[in-house]
Amino acid sequence: MAPKGLEVSVGRGICSVEKCTDRTRCVLSRDQRRCKCTVGFYGDQCEKNGQIKVMCGRNYIAIRVMEDFFKYYKVPLESLHLPNKSCRARKELVDGVSYYMSTIPKEKYLTCGGRPMETNFTHISYSLSLLTDPRVIGNIIRDPVIKIDYTCVFPYVRSVSLPFPVVPFSRCVNDNTVSFLNVSEGQSGRNGESSTIRYSFDMFRFTSEPNSFYLHCTVQLCEPDDFQSCKPICNSITKREAVRAEPMQGLLSYGPIRIEMPEPHQSNILMTVVLPVAGVWTVGFFLSILIVVAKAGSRRLTQAEQH
Repeated sequence: MAPKGLEVSVGRGICSVEKCTDRTRCVLSRDQRRCKCTVGFYGDQCEKNGQIKVMCGRNYIAIRVMEDFFKYYKVPLESLHLPNKSCRARKELVDGVSYYMSTIPKEKYLTCGGRPMETNFTHISYSLSLLTDPRVIGNIIRDPVIKIDYTCVFPYVRSVSLPFPVVPFSRCVNDNTVSFLNVSEGQSGRNGESSTIRYSFDMFRFTSEPNSFYLHCTVQLCEPDDFQSCKPICNSITKREAVRAEPMQGLLSYGPIRIEMPEPHQSNILMTVVLPVAGVWTVGFFLSILIVVAKAGSRRLTQAEQH
C-alpha cells in the first residue's frame, strides 16, 4: 500500500525566474521565461515545503498538507474539498504543526468523486483530487486555485474458491496414485529408507494454460545411522513417538515443470471442416447439372409436341 502519482496544480504564485537555482524545488519552462515550484514547494524562491503526505491505509485513503501552504495562496479551509463537495477537508494538529487533512474510507471512494479504479494482475489504483472551489469573477469561472491529484496503490487481493470443500490429507500413501521406482539394494528406496528417492505420481492436467507447475516437497533431515527416524509413522501415535523431538524439516521447491501439450491434429480439422464443406459444394454442383439437363429435356419435348 503506497502513494503514487502525486501532482499539484497551482493557479497562481509563479516563482521568480532569477531566483530559480535549485532545480529540485523549481523548474523553468522551455523558453526559460517562466518558473514553477515542484510538488510540495512554494514561495517566491520555492524555499518552503508544504509537507504534502499521502497515507494509504488498509481501509482508508488520506492526504494532509501544512496550513501555511494554503495560507500562502490565500485558500481558506472552507473551500477545500474532494471532487464531491460534500467530502470536505478538516484542520488537524500534528506534533504542534497545523495541517489541512482529508480522510475517507474506501467504501466512500466513488461517492467522494474518485476516478475509475485501474487494475492489473497484481495491483489496484485509487485516484482522488483535493481542490478548491472554482474562482468566479463576474460571469467567468476559472480553474481552482489549487488542485492536488494523488493516487494510492494497493495489492489486488482476489478471493478464489471452489464450489466444494477441499480436505487436505496428511498420511501415508495407500493407493496406486504414487509408486516408488527401482526399489532395490544400493539404489533409491522407499520413503525414509534411503538418502535418494525416486517416485512417480498421478495428477490432474489443466484443459488450457498454464502448462507449467511447481512441485513443493517437505524434506526431513535424519541422522545417517538412524533411518528409522525418517520413516513415516502410519499407525496410531504411541507414547514413545509422542515424546520424540521435532525433526528438522525444510521446504524443497522444484520448477517450473513444463507439460508438453499435444498439438491439434491437422487431420481432425480436415475431417471436421474441410471435407463437409467440400461435400456440400460437390452435391450442389451435381444438382445444378441435373436441373440444367432436366430443363433442356423439357424444352426438346415441348418442341417435338408442337411439330
